[in-house]
Amino acid sequence: MATPVHGLNATLKVGATQIEGGLDSVGMDLQREVAEARHMGDDSVIRLPGLRSCTFSAEGDYDATLDAALYAAWNGDVAVEAIYSPNGTVTYTVDVVVGGYSHRPASNGMVRVTVALSSSGDLVRA
Repeated sequence: MATPVHGLNATLKVGATQIEGGLDSVGMDLQREVAEARHMGDDSVIRLPGLRSCTFSAEGDYDATLDAALYAAWNGDVAVEAIYSPNGTVTYTVDVVVGGYSHRPASNGMVRVTVALSSSGDLVRA
């Protein structure tokens, strides 16, 4: 039987900054393009694996250090390294670009941030 892992052990580093301290959720989605071949006379579709990519989405409370790291990554012209760990042990490393970054202040709550990161290049699992 699998051993459950608590989400509190997750980490996310963007560039040189560990940003998980202000986050309360982070997600990694792995995608792969799939080409389909449909030939007359065949009984089944043939699917061929194609290019791989991943995206990260994160949400949390505003923090000046977090904001500086995400703004610098968003404002830059080159991808930055992201290192993600869902359990504090296994890591996924890939260069990312910031596809979206938002602040959401509310008069009756904390300022919230959300960020969307998209991979650029190969993902390495260690």
